[in-house]
Amino acid sequence: MITAKVKCTQKLENGGEGEDRFVALQFLVDDSSNVNLEWGDETPSLALTMTVQGAVADQFEYKPYTLQLTESE
Repeated sequence: MITAKVKCTQKLENGGEGEDRFVALQFLVDDSSNVNLEWGDETPSLALTMTVQGAVADQFEYKPYTLQLTESE
């Protein structure tokens, strides 16, 4: 498992309303965290963008989050 600390840096609204409202969330590596030292030398950059429904996007703030990547069978 690889653990990375990322920060929500951007929320891009599609302009829809209700169930038609979608938001693209962008996460970048949080350079202020020692968690990233484990993999940061080999992979010094990380960017993740995901599009979710507006109600889900409302749960995310512009703050750090822990991202865990595990091998899938």
